[in-house]
Amino acid sequence: MKVLDDIISNLDLDAQVGDIRVGVFHTGVITRNCGLASSLTSDALKKHEHGSPLVKDPGNLLKKGAEDLVKLAYSESLLEAAIGMATINSLLQVDESNCLNLNAANLIAEKGRGKNIAIIGHFPFIPKLRDIAKEVWVIEKNPREGDLSESQSENYLPEAD
Repeated sequence: MKVLDDIISNLDLDAQVGDIRVGVFHTGVITRNCGLASSLTSDALKKHEHGSPLVKDPGNLLKKGAEDLVKLAYSESLLEAAIGMATINSLLQVDESNCLNLNAANLIAEKGRGKNIAIIGHFPFIPKLRDIAKEVWVIEKNPREGDLSESQSENYLPEAD
């Protein structure tokens, strides 16, 4: 996972972990900032052996440093990976002077009108995009009707505008 390796290699991992919250849909970790990641609990439960913990060393995660939690991003356990990704997101340096408050659905619609759009994840605004874009390919871990599986992404991402 070269992209993940590159991101992690540029992080300052010397940070205290303030809180970790795992919810049905999202996982949050507070270090310097609050980082979020998708929990993907339905997938985690499908692969879970009854009676074993969903996360190794539960109850002790707050005692670990950010560097240890970041490594969980590589875990086979989807909930551990969510904690790792949320930790990474909490450590990212964001220059808020370069940030805008805007609606991503509106921006994608504006920039994608008449074009081929590929989106990772099935968002509620997908039907609106289908009405205005040439093509909309949704690449989804849990595909719905009309979505593409992760394994199909390499065929469609290069075709996106």
